[in-house]
Amino acid sequence: MKAVNSTPAAFAHELSELDKLKKTHAQLLAHCTELEGRLALYASVINVLVLEKEAGDNGAHVPNLEARRRKR
Repeated sequence: MKAVNSTPAAFAHELSELDKLKKTHAQLLAHCTELEGRLALYASVINVLVLEKEAGDNGAHVPNLEARRRKR
């Protein structure tokens, strides 16, 4: 039994599995890129919070930043 384009059926099955793996790999790469973006955002926020805390602990004047932050 032969598949389309005279490719043996066994190889056609392997090719379709390869295509599925490539599609899954692309989806995982996109997901990882999104997670890396979130991680960078969270790291930035944490760094700003640490700087605010250190400034407050050292007696430096810290403006009311909470009033400027967007409420979600």
